Amino acid sequence: MLFHLSVRNLLRHRGKSLVIGSILFIGTLIMTIGNAVISGLDTGLALHFRQQLCGDIVVISSDQIKENVFFIPMGEAVESINQLDEVLRVVTQNNKVRVALPVAKGIVFVLNEDGEPYFQMLLGVRFNDYYRAFPDGISVIEGHLPTGNTRGLLLSTKSRDELLTFSNTWPVPKGETLVTANLPAGITPNTVTIKSEIIFMGYSDRDTSLDIISTVNAIISYPAFNQLWGYFSIIDIDSYNECNGYYQPVPSAKISAKDRELLANYTHLDDILFGGTPPSHDAIADIPPPQTERVKSGYNLILVKIDTPDAIESVVHEINHDLSSHNLPARAITWKAALGQVAQMAFLMRAVLFGFVTIVFLVAIIVITNTLSLAAMERVSEIGMMRAIGAQRRFVSLMFVAETSFLSIIFGGLGIGVGVISIGGLQHMTIRTSNRLVELFFGGPVFRPMITATDIGLGLLQLGVVTVVAVTYPIYIARRISPNDAISRD
Repeated sequence: MLFHLSVRNLLRHRGKSLVIGSILFIGTLIMTIGNAVISGLDTGLALHFRQQLCGDIVVISSDQIKENVFFIPMGEAVESINQLDEVLRVVTQNNKVRVALPVAKGIVFVLNEDGEPYFQMLLGVRFNDYYRAFPDGISVIEGHLPTGNTRGLLLSTKSRDELLTFSNTWPVPKGETLVTANLPAGITPNTVTIKSEIIFMGYSDRDTSLDIISTVNAIISYPAFNQLWGYFSIIDIDSYNECNGYYQPVPSAKISAKDRELLANYTHLDDILFGGTPPSHDAIADIPPPQTERVKSGYNLILVKIDTPDAIESVVHEINHDLSSHNLPARAITWKAALGQVAQMAFLMRAVLFGFVTIVFLVAIIVITNTLSLAAMERVSEIGMMRAIGAQRRFVSLMFVAETSFLSIIFGGLGIGVGVISIGGLQHMTIRTSNRLVELFFGGPVFRPMITATDIGLGLLQLGVVTVVAVTYPIYIARRISPNDAISRD
């Protein structure tokens, strides 16, 4: 009886039913698409930043104060990790750690005779280790990837554009010919200087920085966030250490007894320099051999990938506990903390999108509540007459719940269905962007909203909440209608 009565009422008041149904349809459609965009953003960030660029966890020196180590402001240096081998051993002993890649991140000057020097951000690595850690992390545009302990430079397309801007130079990989199709619009081979080598000047607080010449092996791009991550070019760790004044210790030179005797008897140089008597053989023999100088490594980051990405926080806690128990000067942080303001911007966009969905959610509740309340007041005679012939308040409440539920199931379900179809269409449209802010909103260079069973469940839950909350006040109004109200209205 309740079912037939509810259907009759909906058909009888079909105008208001269509209004409420339309609101439910539009609301669930927007919420479904919004939830899918949020899921796509989360999945895109995880895919690109964690799997292709910086890993799940970043280990830094315990002396490092600021955690946003990748885009630390004002060009501040990142503290080197001391006792690197011991730190690596402890990190890799965690059974959830799949990859641990040491990286030296820093800033150098690019010198040229045709323009002003400018800053260049570098990642110093062992090339083969980097390829194994991030097999899909780079795409080769020109040239070939170096392997082994080869010295060389993987220059990003973003860095090449910067070099063109500041010095009118267009780097080409050594041994390769110019690809004119890659030149920017308005640039011809005759208007730029073609080079295969770049001069870097170390930029650090050490007094032993050097100028080095680095050969360009390849021009690369990153699969996502190239306009942002493209500020980093990749160089071999030996060249990085040389440029920034980090030298590997070498064994002390040993002087044979015969050479010591020759040195003791060689007086000409001492006479010229000091005009005195050279030291005796015994005095030289007593001089202790020079000690090997212990210089901090240039490595200042360890990029860690784990087998359980959903347990990042717990693995960070485990690694920090292990490092602390071994008294090692390092600590682990999440990839979000290491990216600093970049991750904050991405999650701010996520919060804005979630806020928009929430506003739609609340607007739907308010509009449906008002519409149902007006419908209840217009049906005073009908409800009062039902009460007069014996209908209880509970029956009236169930009637309103049934009517609203039918509308929610039909129009809300239709909204979710159309939303799923729309998301499939958006995925096949392959909407691309190179704008760094839009990339953060998309979760990558391509707009790929994702609909999952969780998103559909969340949409149904939101629809249920809208239905329950929206019908509460109209039920309150309907329950207060008495038979006398119907008589007085007539």
